[in-house]
Amino acid sequence: MKLCSLFDPPSNNASLKVFSQSLRSESRRYLNKTKKGANISKIERDALNNLAADTTITIRPADKDPTVEFGKTIFATLQRGVENHYITRQEFEYLHETHPRCPVLYTLPKVHKDPIHPTGRPIVSAIGGLLEPIGKWLDKIFKTPVLSLPTCVKDSAAVIERLNNIPVPVAYTQ
Repeated sequence: MKLCSLFDPPSNNASLKVFSQSLRSESRRYLNKTKKGANISKIERDALNNLAADTTITIRPADKDPTVEFGKTIFATLQRGVENHYITRQEFEYLHETHPRCPVLYTLPKVHKDPIHPTGRPIVSAIGGLLEPIGKWLDKIFKTPVLSLPTCVKDSAAVIERLNNIPVPVAYTQ
């Protein structure tokens, strides 16, 4: 695995240049109009404002971002991997996330269970996080051996195929 290329080939195509400039201009205009904090609903914003105004509770920012400490540990481990020839320098460059994003935890409401007070399904968005490249790398390494295990099922279609291949005694089909 290797890092994605950042090469942008030069072009003398006038239409492409006009389109690119137009896209940049529209993007800037849109981003400048976007309200900060618009990713939550009015009810959620009101709830946050009520919590912030509540004098009976204390809300403090996190003491530190653990991403920095975890990043140092991962860097040292990857460096040892290069020194001991477990991974190449190119793999090290791919696996080491230089500007990681702190993962975000949020929930998706299960409105089909209780529409008045829905429970939430927790989701962790770790795109751009410290472990994303390592996870992709491990997935590539383990995919073939894991899929060859007799207990591994690739997807729903494979489950249906296996179930259709199970002989059912005549007594159970009537």
